Amino acid sequence: ADKWIKSDILNVDDYIQEVIGLNPAFVVTDQCDVAIEPLAKINRALGHPAHDEAVINIFRDKFEMYRSACNLGLPMPESRIAKTPAEIDAAVAAMGLPLIIKPVDSNASQGCLFLQTPGAIDYDWAFSKSDRGAVVVQRLIAGRMFTVDGLLIDGKHYSLTLAERTCRDLGVIDRVDYTADVPETLRAEAHRITDAYVNASGADFGITHTEFLYDGNLYMMETAIRGGGIGTSSHVVPHVSGIDPYQYMIAHFRGEKIAPPPTPLRRAATIKLYEFPKGIVEHIHDEVIGTPKVALWKLWIKKGDRLGDVKNVKDLHAVAVVLGETQAEVNQTLETVQRRINVKIQT
Repeated sequence: ADKWIKSDILNVDDYIQEVIGLNPAFVVTDQCDVAIEPLAKINRALGHPAHDEAVINIFRDKFEMYRSACNLGLPMPESRIAKTPAEIDAAVAAMGLPLIIKPVDSNASQGCLFLQTPGAIDYDWAFSKSDRGAVVVQRLIAGRMFTVDGLLIDGKHYSLTLAERTCRDLGVIDRVDYTADVPETLRAEAHRITDAYVNASGADFGITHTEFLYDGNLYMMETAIRGGGIGTSSHVVPHVSGIDPYQYMIAHFRGEKIAPPPTPLRRAATIKLYEFPKGIVEHIHDEVIGTPKVALWKLWIKKGDRLGDVKNVKDLHAVAVVLGETQAEVNQTLETVQRRINVKIQT
């Protein structure tokens, strides 16, 4: 980046003052739910295309998303909204366990509480993670996890990929594998649900990222009008599908006539996240950079750091994005990565 604006993303006036003199052709964000609403305000202030507040709300507010999906007849887990501890208790009593409690307006699994057995609920912590002071109490589905990444052009949505996500613990991702090995009927259903929701949203352009759970039935968990994190939209989707969503976004903002994208390819890729043992980092030997077919490598720890409990993606220690033609090829590269990173921990 050529410029770092030292301000909270919610301080819209600060951003407008910083960028207005640059006369930007457009302003975009790719990976952050929280930034979607401020971004629209910035674009409107600069005279650029922007999503309406009502459109943003059904992508950012998880309970509005639930109501919108239900109105469309799309499958989502039973959900209730709560703005007080008493309302959380009432929802738990009515729905039974297991449940997940999550802020209506957060992302990256931040602020999620998983209730599988009866016990105390940290109400203050749950509400503190929401700018709107509200949480969604949702039935927890046990099953396989999938994601769909897509592209919205002139009000029509195109689902580009299907990936399978595996977790090392609830809310803590281990890896995301593209292209998911599933029956064609399941792939088509995930794409159908995603397309139906986005097409009915009133949005006319953008990049999307949608999450599903499957236990024999397919449930849409969340969808966002922004790209997936950790290189998903920038590195993975263009390779896997052969379609670069950013090029379409740029063309849209330039006012160019855009043809529908071609039929997506189904190449392989994996986003692999790493967790090292608890303790103080004593030594790091890192030779991953430059490894063929590793499109992205980030190590978020350094010597002297104290590593503790990992509760969500933000707490993990490293990530590799590996591209290939087949999953076997990707797995072979991941074995090379494992040999080229050595972190010594003092326990």
